[in-house]
Amino acid sequence: MTIPIIPHPHTAYEPCPGGCKDLDLVNDTMSKTKAEVTKLELRLQESHDQLLRFETRLDEGSARMGRIEGMLSANTSEMTRNTSDTSEILQIMRESQAAFRFIVRVGDVLKWTAGLLAPILALWWAFKDHGK
Repeated sequence: MTIPIIPHPHTAYEPCPGGCKDLDLVNDTMSKTKAEVTKLELRLQESHDQLLRFETRLDEGSARMGRIEGMLSANTSEMTRNTSDTSEILQIMRESQAAFRFIVRVGDVLKWTAGLLAPILALWWAFKDHGK
């Protein structure tokens, strides 16, 4: 079913003598379209503002990451220096530990020697005094 096209009794530049409903429909459609465009422009502006805020947050995050990387770099160099110092301290402690083990072993030898020599010397002094 096709709708027959009825020509207007006037051109677009002439005033409508009978109040054409088609023009009212076009005007209504135009005003609705303008309202929708206005809403769309507001939504676009809101989206743009959100993007700007997001971009600002990204810039702040990037600056923060830069600061963190700087601190990590400083910490890494400090840790390298501390590792060097710590390795020297550990080396001294290992050498000291070896020296203490040697001293403990010498002490053990002296303890056993004194433990064995004391009764022998006591017997020797006991027999030495009886012989006079």
